[in-house]
Amino acid sequence: TEEKLPVNESYITKLIPVKYIRADEAIKFLRPLVSRDGHVSAFGPRNLLLVVDSAVNIEKVMSIIKLIDKPSTVQEAAKINVYFLENADATNLAKVLQGIVKDLRTSYKTSRRQIKRIGPTTVPVINVTPDKTTNSLIIVAPPSDYENIVQVIKKLDKRRKQVFVEAMIIEASIGRLKELGARWRAMARSNDEPVAIGGFGNISYSAVQSIISGLTGFSAGGMGNFLEIPVTTVSSSGTISTQKLTAPGFAALFSLNYFKNAVNVLSTPQILTSDNEEAEIVVGENVPFISKRERDLTTTNTVLSSIERKDVGITLRITPQITEGDYVKLNIFQEISAVKDTPESVLTTVGPTTTKRSTKTTIVVKDGHTVVIGGLMQEKEEKGTAKTPILGDIPILGWLFKFERVSKDKTNLLVFLSPHVIKEAPELSKITEEKYMEFVKREKFYASGELLVKFKEGVSEESARQIIAGAGASIIKYYEGIKVYHIRLKPGMEVEEAVREFMSIPEVLYAEPNYKATIQRPAEDSGKKKIAPAVENGDAGTSPAPSDEGPQSQEKDTGAAETAAAGNNNPPEDRRETAGSKKFSAVTDIPGGKSYFIQVGAWRNFEAAKKMLEKLTARYPATYILQDNNFNKVRIPGIKSKKEGELILKDLKEKFSLQPILVLKTKQG
Repeated sequence: TEEKLPVNESYITKLIPVKYIRADEAIKFLRPLVSRDGHVSAFGPRNLLLVVDSAVNIEKVMSIIKLIDKPSTVQEAAKINVYFLENADATNLAKVLQGIVKDLRTSYKTSRRQIKRIGPTTVPVINVTPDKTTNSLIIVAPPSDYENIVQVIKKLDKRRKQVFVEAMIIEASIGRLKELGARWRAMARSNDEPVAIGGFGNISYSAVQSIISGLTGFSAGGMGNFLEIPVTTVSSSGTISTQKLTAPGFAALFSLNYFKNAVNVLSTPQILTSDNEEAEIVVGENVPFISKRERDLTTTNTVLSSIERKDVGITLRITPQITEGDYVKLNIFQEISAVKDTPESVLTTVGPTTTKRSTKTTIVVKDGHTVVIGGLMQEKEEKGTAKTPILGDIPILGWLFKFERVSKDKTNLLVFLSPHVIKEAPELSKITEEKYMEFVKREKFYASGELLVKFKEGVSEESARQIIAGAGASIIKYYEGIKVYHIRLKPGMEVEEAVREFMSIPEVLYAEPNYKATIQRPAEDSGKKKIAPAVENGDAGTSPAPSDEGPQSQEKDTGAAETAAAGNNNPPEDRRETAGSKKFSAVTDIPGGKSYFIQVGAWRNFEAAKKMLEKLTARYPATYILQDNNFNKVRIPGIKSKKEGELILKDLKEKFSLQPILVLKTKQG
């Protein structure tokens, strides 16, 4: 029997053992019962409570402890829950969660042993199973544990960043680069004009000399200088910018005649992959190799050969890992293999011989910068025979009139890598557009016989017209807002020749072909002029009331010349299309021949419409301007349903304070 305390007002100290609950948990609800001058604390190892208070209060505390310090008879029931993942992979995430569940079970068992619970020491059922088909997790757990697991899932189920890697693999001939370096120094002394790289800008002669030095390793730190090559570009708006040369620019530079036979670009792969996911590019052949030979015992001359095929060519495997500060850690494996020239007798009996050069490394590169992996040297031996015609073919005596020549050429294999971190969809759209424009420029997708020319500040309109006329060209259109002339070349003049001729004129700031940045179906209405990305014309009568923001943009035409170029008279800052060509666009036709577009608004002033276009393209990349009579209409195409259109209307009204309308467009109208 327990000792009965005398009830009085004096303070006493009492150690109270608890069996079925933890002492530190009991303190939380006992503390309010202790008097102001009293004290209560826990002694963890023995699961005891220390109470200092009046005898009356201690009597109350002990009576409450007797009521709550009892074995638990109710266990929280486990429930089956399904959690659908948005970004993470269910199988991989389940492995992580199963490790957490294992720790939870261990924690439950430990806590029950500490409080010496009587009766069955059952542990709550907690289990996580992935479903690959629906990319979801089936979680069996009590509600409280399920909430904790969900909090972990939400932290891990995030959209992962992506990495776009531009690579270039080249073989540089050391001997031929030395010859090129000597010639280049002489060229640089006599003429220090910049070298034009198609589609990428201009590079100075001294910078090209640094590239040659870097490839051959002439100067100390040559490779460092090699990677710091500035390229100057001038846009059609007249903006001059300087940036460092990256993998695509190097590929364009090495394709020039200067580097012919000195640098061989083997491959320029470009690949997009998620953070911490391996990406692989293989370019080559599947070559047969003899793996086993057996003689048929039933016949004397029959040999059975087993063939095994292997990939021979270029293999590049990259696993990027995005770190803090916009740096990218790249795990790289690169291999170059080739079939060696082998005599036919050896080829049929033994099989082909291959050469292999490979490297495996881990590097850290800043976002957008270029790194080079080099030093994989190979020496090739080339044999040749020089002889006197006829006399050199005489048996035995012919050696008096011929000789064999053996030359050795040492090549250096270099791998260029330029990673770009892509955090959001607009960045991916921007890179896609840049690569498309590079393709357009490289493949010369431009209107023949036309040019876009911008003159320097201070050149009067009269002088500009005289220069254009002096070159035998005529003006199709003049864009007052950006001061660009759209001209038609004289008959027989090639566009590349015209660009060189106009760029040599001191008064000209910039000249470029009229690139077809988007390709368009034949215009349904020749009176309507579009600025891409373009879609089919809708009903002009459905446009909202036009608004005026500033004076109307002045456009000075040359009459009939404009009519001939009605399909291609847009400012060079925007994408352009040419009538009569086909369309390549992200916007697709809607099944049934129907779709919607949103008329955002119409402006007389082109610059005002352009500002609205720039605001909207970040959120709606397909937005375009339609020039209709005297108005510039801003539209969002490719709306697939009325419900989708209504959601976009609501967004435009709330975020941009606009009053747009939704228009139904059919193929017939």
